[in-house]
Amino acid sequence: MGTISRLTASLGTAAIASVLFAPASLAASPTPSPALDTVLVAPTGSYTEEPSGKNDGPMSAADYAGSDSQTLAELRRDGYVQGYVRSWLDQAQKHFVVEEVIAFGGHRDAARWLTSVKDASSGQYLVHAISAAGVDSYFGGHYADPSQPLFSDLGIFLKGNDFFFVGASSKTDDLDDVAVTQAKRQYDAAPTYSISPSQWPENASHLFGPVNLGAAAVPLAIGGGAILLVLVLAVVTVVVLLSRQRHPAVVAVATVAGGPQMSEDGRYWWDGQAWRDTATEIPPDAMRSADGFYWWDTRTWRPVPPPVS
Repeated sequence: MGTISRLTASLGTAAIASVLFAPASLAASPTPSPALDTVLVAPTGSYTEEPSGKNDGPMSAADYAGSDSQTLAELRRDGYVQGYVRSWLDQAQKHFVVEEVIAFGGHRDAARWLTSVKDASSGQYLVHAISAAGVDSYFGGHYADPSQPLFSDLGIFLKGNDFFFVGASSKTDDLDDVAVTQAKRQYDAAPTYSISPSQWPENASHLFGPVNLGAAAVPLAIGGGAILLVLVLAVVTVVVLLSRQRHPAVVAVATVAGGPQMSEDGRYWWDGQAWRDTATEIPPDAMRSADGFYWWDTRTWRPVPPPVS
């Protein structure tokens, strides 16, 4: 779902780290309580849970990472314990909501994973950031791909040792505050933690002292797989579901498919007779976001310039 920046992986350090942290990996993983399958709450309204079960249920680190070995190594380093995912579909409004909860060994581990996903969440389809009042550590964004067309509001946050993802997708730009409202409901309903703080690595006594070697010793990359999983569940799945339900497709406007003719540096657009400066005016038939603040230049969303006095 767009270009995701990749960090450089240090294979040599990772090999050393695998030896340094071998004792920790052999330790038995704690069991989340309450169980993760009871933590996620359904959205209000006419949503029905996805019946096939294909996208719902427990999620291992390998399930989450897919074929991305670097992401799998990152999850294991960050103390991934268990995960669970649920999804719902509103067939009338064609809205799809997906939620994930992942229990990490401690709050520090969960925070490290949230930072990794946050750093990988930019891309050409990001329109603007989204905030959620009353949800600690919330980070979210509104994404749009007019070529589908497909629009998504995605957000992540922490509570104790648990990482949460809440996303909503639609084929039209009509999601309003669906994802933010559900994120607040999920935050309020979530337990303070699913693993007791007394078991968190940062609160346990360490044989070699309190030095944290994890983040410094293993600068593994968050590849496309990590963010793609987050986006695939909330974005790609909705296409499959809506197609399977045989809902009428929403056809993009013809001007969006071809789009305005842009100069190579993206500063100008061709009106058929002359080059126009995007800093002062935009193509009259350019696709705009629902709030009217952004326009699509065939490659990325750009702020609409203020009107000229």
